[in-house]
Amino acid sequence: MTQAVVSRVPANKWVIAGTVVLASFVVVMDVSIVNVAMPQMLGEFGVTLDSITWVAVAYSIAEIILVTMASWCSMLLGRKRYYILSFSIFTAASVLCGLAPSLEMMIAARVLQGLGGGGLIPVAQAIILAEDVTPVRRWSLACPALPSCGLALTEAERIQTPLIDQIEERLTRHGLLHERFSIRITGCPNGCARPYAGDIGLVGRMPGFFALYVGGDFAGTRLNEAIAERLDIAGIADALDPLFALFASSRAAGEGFGDFCHRIGIAALQQIVEGKKAA
Repeated sequence: MTQAVVSRVPANKWVIAGTVVLASFVVVMDVSIVNVAMPQMLGEFGVTLDSITWVAVAYSIAEIILVTMASWCSMLLGRKRYYILSFSIFTAASVLCGLAPSLEMMIAARVLQGLGGGGLIPVAQAIILAEDVTPVRRWSLACPALPSCGLALTEAERIQTPLIDQIEERLTRHGLLHERFSIRITGCPNGCARPYAGDIGLVGRMPGFFALYVGGDFAGTRLNEAIAERLDIAGIADALDPLFALFASSRAAGEGFGDFCHRIGIAALQQIVEGKKAA
């Protein structure tokens, strides 16, 4: 059975945003600030100009390597843990740079600093964006459909955002905004976005109209079934509204929306949707 996941909204997202933006600013500034100190380092370390440029180059190389690995590291360690680890490495390396007694130590500290700073900017962006994305929007998927697909019967990707906006309004009404839902939207029955396997599937039937499928599961391990064959775009969220209301009041502990619909039965859900359309 699919577990319903509740996303916790931070008490003050602006504090989070300010923290990660400040760290990102320091990382970006560190790329160029070393150029200001190069004349002093030339005299302090007694080296040539060609040698001192490695202080800047070492940081850039290490940072670029970690930027490309940030997503993998974030998935491996968790976004928050990886951000804290990167920030700690960057801070410790910055202290070592200030204490470096030789060019070799300075270059080594700059490499370490780049390894810490490389993960901060991409992860900071992910943290900021993640706070504003609801689970239903995060797990929605649509095929390109019109105008780029010659097989499409109606829109899909271009209506995804306004449609999810409408669905979020209904979920908020029933206290379900932070529950996990998968929504798949395709512009024709070919099903490129896998609408037959998610919690909710929308399949284009003709211009401006979709078939509504439910009863699959979040993991995509069970096929869903059609409960309405022709819903216009404006009526999709209204058709789902009574199902959300029933889910909010009658679901079992830890039960996902697709599992709930499968348990209730397609015939019963069809009657609810038809009753809503007739009302």
